[in-house]
Amino acid sequence: MISVAAHELGHSLGLGHSSVPTAIMYPYYTRTWEKVKLDPDDIAGIQQIYGKHTIQTNDIFYSIEIKTLSKLKTTVYDIKKLLVR
Repeated sequence: MISVAAHELGHSLGLGHSSVPTAIMYPYYTRTWEKVKLDPDDIAGIQQIYGKHTIQTNDIFYSIEIKTLSKLKTTVYDIKKLLVR
């Protein structure tokens, strides 16, 4: 029951019950919960607590430093050389 877990996660994040029947935070289980989808009311509630999302999705990829495997291979090779001595 993913919908129940999502509802309980909402509580752990600080959300109370909603009066909107299609919201995850609606206090009673309904068949509309079978496909878990956040209702605009759920989103508004979490944004009221934590604020709106400010980073653009693509921006995160430009802020990640990428390491190459060649550095890893060189490091492993150097360690093996030290151990063989």
